[in-house]
Amino acid sequence: MRIRSHENAFISCTVSRDKFNVLIITAFTNPEINKTDFKSLFIGRLIEYPWLSRYLAMQSLQHDDWDSGKGLYKGANINAFVAGILSSPELLGQIQEPFAGTGYTVSRATVEKVLIGKANEIEWLEINTAVLVPYDVMVHFILEKSDIATDHR
Repeated sequence: MRIRSHENAFISCTVSRDKFNVLIITAFTNPEINKTDFKSLFIGRLIEYPWLSRYLAMQSLQHDDWDSGKGLYKGANINAFVAGILSSPELLGQIQEPFAGTGYTVSRATVEKVLIGKANEIEWLEINTAVLVPYDVMVHFILEKSDIATDHR
């Protein structure tokens, strides 16, 4: 399943958490969609979801393995680092909310193409210092079909 925040690649559009919830709920109220078994939800670039981009940046700054001066993950795999942040129970709980009653559980995130930038140059991060943070990445949320699906809304 793919969420597209816009139909035209030359138009910038963002998706709030409320809009994300409405999109998922609306999709699963369509009887045709329930004929497909989905394995993942591809949301595209994280910058299209400022609330998720901010979450990633803030969590990175709080992590001991993130060097905000150099903009580097101190471990071996930055994709695994970012996927771990986006797979936190706190965030997955938020992503899971609109899936209630669909028969799907959001189990984790997978990512690719992490971008690093100066936090004070990225408006929606609301960080006033020039620390370097991951703020954009291509994201798939992995969906698992539960044994018991209930009527959705």
